[in-house]
Amino acid sequence: LTVAQYTDSNASPDSQPKAAVRRLMAASGATPWSTVISRGGACASSTGACVVPAGETWVIDVNADVGSLTVEGHLQWDTSTEGLQLSAGFVVAEGAGRIEIGSSDQPMTKSATVHLKANGAVHPYLGERAF
Repeated sequence: LTVAQYTDSNASPDSQPKAAVRRLMAASGATPWSTVISRGGACASSTGACVVPAGETWVIDVNADVGSLTVEGHLQWDTSTEGLQLSAGFVVAEGAGRIEIGSSDQPMTKSATVHLKANGAVHPYLGERAF
């Protein structure tokens, strides 16, 4: 099922892609970023050292602002939302980690920004402001 294939006769045309993404996340066991930050902790803080754990998939569905982001699992972008922004001192995939901003099945056709901020976060091998 792709976003383009999903329709809901009760939803407005603008909400159909969002509804499709929510269904795909629920079916795949992915966790929306909005849920992650509602739990509090490092990923809800603009200075926190956030880690996407191995074996988990998180989907950026709202703007994300963290001190640093290490992806050991799978980080995806919501390809149906315009203008999403990820801000961090560094963003790195380690081990089997993956960062996916669109795919051949669900290309990212909306604007998306990764902002590497000068906040003093230092990765042990890559240094500051690395992606």
